[in-house]
Amino acid sequence: MSYLLLGGILLFGSCTLEEDPPFLTSETIYSNPDNAIGALNGVYHAWADWGTFRYFFPKLLNYNSGFYVSTEGGGPSNNNAVNSSMASLKPLEGDFTLNIVWNGHYNAIARANDVIEGVNSQGSNDETIQDILGQAYFIRAYSYFNLVQLWGDVPLRLVPVDTETLYLGKEDSKVILEQIISDSKSAIQNMNGMMGAGYPRQYAANMLLAKVYMYLATNTELQTNSENYWQLAYNEATEVYGNYSLVADYADLFDGRTNENTQESIFEIQFNSTIKSDLFRDWSIANYGEFPGWMQLRVNPEVYDRHLEAYPTDNQRLESTFLTSYDNTFGGTSTFYPDHNGSDRSQSWNTSFPLPFKTSLKDKTQTNNISQRNTIVYRYADLLLMLAEISNELQNGEQLSYVTEVLDRVGITPSSLYSGGQDAFREAIMAEYNYELLTEGHDWFNNRRRGYQWFKNHVIDPHNNYVNRNENFDVTHDIDESTVMHLPIPAAEVGANPEID
Repeated sequence: MSYLLLGGILLFGSCTLEEDPPFLTSETIYSNPDNAIGALNGVYHAWADWGTFRYFFPKLLNYNSGFYVSTEGGGPSNNNAVNSSMASLKPLEGDFTLNIVWNGHYNAIARANDVIEGVNSQGSNDETIQDILGQAYFIRAYSYFNLVQLWGDVPLRLVPVDTETLYLGKEDSKVILEQIISDSKSAIQNMNGMMGAGYPRQYAANMLLAKVYMYLATNTELQTNSENYWQLAYNEATEVYGNYSLVADYADLFDGRTNENTQESIFEIQFNSTIKSDLFRDWSIANYGEFPGWMQLRVNPEVYDRHLEAYPTDNQRLESTFLTSYDNTFGGTSTFYPDHNGSDRSQSWNTSFPLPFKTSLKDKTQTNNISQRNTIVYRYADLLLMLAEISNELQNGEQLSYVTEVLDRVGITPSSLYSGGQDAFREAIMAEYNYELLTEGHDWFNNRRRGYQWFKNHVIDPHNNYVNRNENFDVTHDIDESTVMHLPIPAAEVGANPEID
C-alpha cells in the first residue's frame, strides 16, 4: 500500500522553463501545514509523472546506459529508432524522450522553487512546515544532480518564474554542483521526519550529498576547491549507515505486491490506484502471466555473462534480475539467451538477449498491464556499496565489510578481486553496482561517473568486442566522447529558449 498521496494539481511541463500556470504561488498556502502538505505532494507528483518515473525517465536511463537494447520504435531489430540512436549511445536532439524528461525535471524544480520561496517568506517554525521545506530542497537538489550529470551545463533556476526571467541561459556545471551541495545541506538541516511514512527522511539527502561528493572526487575538473571529496562522501554516507537495513529476500524488493516502503528503502517514488506506472506495460514479459506484456527492454548478453562469470552461484540476484526461460501462458516454455541455443545467437533477434525480470509484473493472475507498484530510487544496499567504494579510495580498512553485508543476504562471498589491492577492489566494486542494481536507474550514472576512459574501457569496448557478438542483432556503441558522455539539449528547448545556443 502506498502512503504518500500524489494527487493535488496535475500539471505538465512545457518545452521551456516556464510552468503555465504557476504552481501554488499564493504565500498564504505555506502558513498552514495541511495546505503546505498539498503543495509538497504536488512537488512529488512531478516525480511520478510522464517525463519522470511514471514512464520516460527510466527509459532514457536504461536505453542510453550501454547495457540494453529495445524493440521499441520498429520492432526486434538493431536498426529500430531506439537502437540506432539511444541504445547505440547516439541520442538525437529531436528525440521526444529527451524533451519530456528535460521538462519533467524542470517541472519538479519549478514546484520545489514555489515551496521554498513560499515557506521561507513565511518564516514559520512549525516542524511539519520545516520538514516540507527540507523535502523541497531535497527534490531540487536531486533534480539538478540528474540534469548536470545527463546534460552538463544547464539553466539554473532558483526562484519562481516571472516574465523577466522566463528564459535562462546555461550555467556552468561547477556553479550548479555548488548549488546542489547547498540545497542538500539545507535539506538535511530541515528534514525532521514529521511527514512520516512514504516520504524520505533527512538520510536521503545525506545519501544524495555523498553521491555528489563521489561524483566530484572522480571528476576533478569540476572541483572548486582542494578538499578531500572522498572523505566528504564518507562523512555523509556514514550518517545514513545503520538507519536502514536490508530486507531478508532480495527478490521481495521487486515483487510489487508485498514490499513497499520497507526498511531498505531510502527514497521511493509512490504510485497508487490513481497514479499508476505505465512503464510496466512496455517492459513486462510477454505471456508470462495474464497481463499483456510488450517486452520492449532487453539486456545485452555480455552484461549477463559478466555477472554469471563473477558469481556463478549468485542464484538470488541472477534469477531476480534476468529471465532466460519461463513457462508461458500457452503451455510451453519460452527460452532466451543463454538458455536458447547457448552462445549460438544466430537464430533470431528475439531470443538473443536475456530478459530483465526486475522490470516486469510478477503477479501471473493480473490482467491489466499498468501497476501501482512503487519505484525505489535509493536503497540501503546501494549505500553499502558506496561506502565500500569510498573506503577503498580512502584505504581505511572498512571496504570489505560493507561488501560482505550486501553479499551475505544472497549467500555468497566477495569475489577474489576484492582481495587483490586497491585497483582490483575498484574494478570489483564498480562491477558490483551492476550486479546489485541492474535496471534500477543507476547504470547510466555509474557507468559514466569515472569519466570517458572508464566508460569506454568497461562498457563500450566490451560490448563492441563481445565474443558472441552478432552484427545482425547487436548495436554498435559510438565512441565519440562528446556524444556518449552527455545528452544533447532537446531541440524543442533550443528552439523555444533564445538564451540557449
